[in-house]
Amino acid sequence: MFSDLPLKKKLRYAMLVTASASLLLGTSIFVLNDLARLRQNSVETLHLLSRVIARNSTAALVFEDTKAATQVLDSLSTLPNITEAELFDASGRSFARYPADSAGGVLPVNPSAFPVLTFYDRGVSLLSVIVFEGETVGSLRIGYDLGQLHSLLLLEVALALGVFLLCIALAYLLSTHLQRLIGTPFAALSHTIQGIIQREEFSRRVPATVADEIGELIGHFNRLLDFLQQRDRRLAIHREELEQTVAQRTQELSVVNDRLRQAAAEATQAKEA
Repeated sequence: MFSDLPLKKKLRYAMLVTASASLLLGTSIFVLNDLARLRQNSVETLHLLSRVIARNSTAALVFEDTKAATQVLDSLSTLPNITEAELFDASGRSFARYPADSAGGVLPVNPSAFPVLTFYDRGVSLLSVIVFEGETVGSLRIGYDLGQLHSLLLLEVALALGVFLLCIALAYLLSTHLQRLIGTPFAALSHTIQGIIQREEFSRRVPATVADEIGELIGHFNRLLDFLQQRDRRLAIHREELEQTVAQRTQELSVVNDRLRQAAAEATQAKEA
C-alpha cells in the first residue's frame, strides 16, 4: 500500500501523480479547445462558401440556366475539402450537382428550418435557402470533408502526447532530485536513531544540512540527545559518588566492628582472670 512505502518513494510518486494530473488536464483542455476552434472555423468557412455560391447561382436559378449553375458549382473543384454540392430549385427538385455524376439528394420538406447543419462521419453538410427579392428561388447543400481536420487533430494529439511524456520524464528527474533533498535528512535521522537504539551511542548527532522545518526538527533532536547525554553524565557522577560513599561507610563499619570484637575479647579475658 502507498502508506507503507518509504518516504522517498511517497514523495516521488506524489510529485509524479500531481505533475501527471496537471499535464493531462492541461493537455485535454488544449486538445478539446483546439478541436472546437478548428470545427468552428470549418463551419464558418462552410457558411461563407454557401453565401458566395448562393449569390453566384441566384441568376441561374431565376432563369433556370442549369449550365450556368453547374459551372458555378464546378468552381468548387479548387477546394479539396468540398466533397459535394447540390442546387435545388424552388420546388425542391435537384437543379445542378457537383460532382456532376454524384447522386442527387432529397430536399427536406420544411425549408423554413434552413440553414440545416449536419455532422456525419468525417464530414459536415450545410443546407441553406437562396432568396431573391424576398422570394425563395432555391436552396443549396454543400458537403465539407473534415478528414484534414481529424488529421490535424491526430497530429496535435501526438505532439501533446510527446510533450506529456517529455514533461513526465522531466518531472521524474526533478522529483528524484527533490526527494533526495527532502529524504536525505530523514534518512540520516533514521540512521542515527538506529545507532542509538542498537549501541546506545548518545554522543552521535545528525548533521543539519538544511535550515527549513526538517533542519529545525533535526536541531530539536540533537538538543534532546544533548540533554540525555548530560543526564547520563550526571547519573554516572552521582553513581560514582554513591559508590565512594558506600565504600567509605563500609570501611568505617568494618573498623567499628573490629574495635567491637577487640573490646569484646578484652572483656572476656578480664572476666576469666
